[in-house]
Amino acid sequence: VTQFECGAVGFDTSPDGKLIATGCADGRVVLFDPEFAAIQKTMDDSILANEPPAPAHVGAIAFSPDGSHIVSGGLNGLLRAWRLPEGTALYQ
Repeated sequence: VTQFECGAVGFDTSPDGKLIATGCADGRVVLFDPEFAAIQKTMDDSILANEPPAPAHVGAIAFSPDGSHIVSGGLNGLLRAWRLPEGTALYQ
């Protein structure tokens, strides 16, 4: 089994059940494929902190109903939308 550490504080499962999105204490959003126990993509939310090098602790995360986007929320009060599968940050 693949193991990764990120201080996970929030997670959500994609509507089709094929991905798990994890919000991490270090500012990352990690997409994990549970079937193959593999990380599919890592998106860095630390730029939301605006206080380098301290990352924005991602305390909330959710998939859109169609699974095409993820919204992450940092404990600094900022939200970010990500387009999937490429992981492009859309809004802050």
